Amino acid sequence: MERYHSANLRRLGAKEDRLVLLGAFDPEPSLDVGLIDPVEFGQDTYAEVFARIE
Repeated sequence: MERYHSANLRRLGAKEDRLVLLGAFDPEPSLDVGLIDPVEFGQDTYAEVFARIE
């Protein structure tokens, strides 16, 4: 889930303690735990996001 998705879920009434960005599970976290949706950014971005998820 990226920040855009979590913002929409908050507006729909989701409780804050139930929302976690996917990047928060990264064993080597960076400052930005959000992941972008790679669909609009091409193959290189898709590969980068996929590598972070794996």
